[in-house]
Amino acid sequence: MDDNQVGVRISGSVISNLRYAHDISLLADSDLDLQALVNKVNKTSGRFGLQISSSKTEVQVIGRDTAQSVIHVKLDNSELKQTEDFV
Repeated sequence: MDDNQVGVRISGSVISNLRYAHDISLLADSDLDLQALVNKVNKTSGRFGLQISSSKTEVQVIGRDTAQSVIHVKLDNSELKQTEDFV
């Protein structure tokens, strides 16, 4: 995940992912950028024999005016569920 053009800018640095143990959160400024990150992680994971579970993967919009923000991101051919809560 060394594509430093996609992600969110935090204190002058572009951050595209946060990782903890076996979990990863992808960060992007737009649904198109998020889709690109999902595609990249999915492709790279597949090369190592890993499969991302679409039933355990969700998307979330975070920001000031997110009440009516709907995004459409797919993992392979499955549209990912959008959630308002991160647990």
